Amino acid sequence: MSERSIWARVAILSLAAVMLAGVPYLLAWRWAPEGTRFAGFLLNPIDGFSYLAKMRQGADGGWLFRLPYANDPGDGVLLFIYPIFLGHLSRWLGTSLLPTYHAARLVAAAAMFAVAFIFLQRTVEPGRARWLAYLLVLFGAGQGWIAALAWGQTASDLWIAESMPFLSAYANAHFPLAAAAFLGLLALLARPERGRKRSRLLGAGMGFLLGAIQPFVMVVLAALLVGWLAWEWAAGGRRRGWIPDSHLMDKVWLAALAFLGAAPWMAYDLWISRVHAAISAWNAQNLTLSPALSEYVFGFGLLLPLALAGALRPEVHGRSQGRLLIAWAIGGLFLLYTPLPFQRRLSFMLYVPLAGLSALGLHHWLRGGRSFRLAAATLIAFSIPSQALILAAGLGGVRRGDPALVHLPGETEAYAWIEMNIPREEVVLASPETGNRLPAFADVRVLYGHPFETPHADTWRETVQELFAWAGDEAQGLEELNALGVHWVFYGRRERALGTPSWLAALSPAARFEDVVIYRLAEP
Repeated sequence: MSERSIWARVAILSLAAVMLAGVPYLLAWRWAPEGTRFAGFLLNPIDGFSYLAKMRQGADGGWLFRLPYANDPGDGVLLFIYPIFLGHLSRWLGTSLLPTYHAARLVAAAAMFAVAFIFLQRTVEPGRARWLAYLLVLFGAGQGWIAALAWGQTASDLWIAESMPFLSAYANAHFPLAAAAFLGLLALLARPERGRKRSRLLGAGMGFLLGAIQPFVMVVLAALLVGWLAWEWAAGGRRRGWIPDSHLMDKVWLAALAFLGAAPWMAYDLWISRVHAAISAWNAQNLTLSPALSEYVFGFGLLLPLALAGALRPEVHGRSQGRLLIAWAIGGLFLLYTPLPFQRRLSFMLYVPLAGLSALGLHHWLRGGRSFRLAAATLIAFSIPSQALILAAGLGGVRRGDPALVHLPGETEAYAWIEMNIPREEVVLASPETGNRLPAFADVRVLYGHPFETPHADTWRETVQELFAWAGDEAQGLEELNALGVHWVFYGRRERALGTPSWLAALSPAARFEDVVIYRLAEP
């Protein structure tokens, strides 16, 4: 097959995957029940609104991030540069935040899928195995669908987006962009480009990008490289008296420059998380621990034994590129339960080396031919249903009017009114769910809005719930609101579910929108 034919096939397959990650969102806009509106996110909407809140800070012209879900966020810091940049981009283009965000998500997904093929092209031989691995990367998952349908249990391939390429493309804009940079860096390491200067500049640039977008990925890279480069040195040393050759040293220098590119971001993140009170409190509760081992077993499913079969083949571990896949798989699996507060994040793109090793295992054990094609088709058939289940769950939730996925009657009009009429930085009391959304649509603050990004989140969530359930003295309730700096109250269906506070009768409505009433507190 000619190079042009190869890349034409890659383009068609990648476009199909990108469309699969994008079309459900278009359907959701049409399928929201009458009186509601699709909120814009089909997976993990709580984080989705936080991305829009960060973009809004960029759209307002700033480059420093301030916690949007705190009534006292402290000074601005140089974090979340990518969503803030997308906010600036939205302002420059004159587009609203949500379309800009999803356009960036799909562009990043296309880049990730293209770079994934380059990586597999340099690590997976022969061609049949490579195409199987690529199809798995584009459309595959594990067998979490079996656990979900048979026992009602979750598995990692149904919700841990960073571990799966397609799920990353479906979930947000920064995972696929970071994956493109990470896979591009590994492709360079697997087979360095001609011209050391160009390769090293690319490596440093990709490290810089990873440090800015997903700094924890550098932990994955470190674990991978320690195992792989040590193995390369040992494999070469047996032939040359333990003296590293120039090819190995090129890889070492490239890796070092990648870490050097990421170092400023990583050092700044570590420093600011210690000295900034609000960021420090947020960081302390930002725990993303791995789920039970069974979730990963079903989440990667058939790829685990097949990858082991591939790793044991001399044709695989006898090649430098095969050793790279093995080192990544072993390092990644080991990191899932290391004593770090962000274990789950370290599953980043772990599906990719497992897919490559599985394809190699099938090819070398079955020796190609009809038996390989049948086994490959079976593997793909068992790897796709999890994606179908994810798509069906999101779209089904929208059609049912799931409050987590849609705006309820009057909410979008109320958000627009708040943006136009409430001064910037003023504090609005709203339910936890509404508090999560408000900073994405208006430049206001809330007492609680995110389980991580609201410092001391549990305390503030309880405070919000207590205020809406307030049955005590009316004047005392108003004093409590004034003491917390609350100037406005958002009262819709989500808030009514928490209660009808006694102090509400003392307030006069400032605006009404179907089921939503906006109240203003008088100055104390």
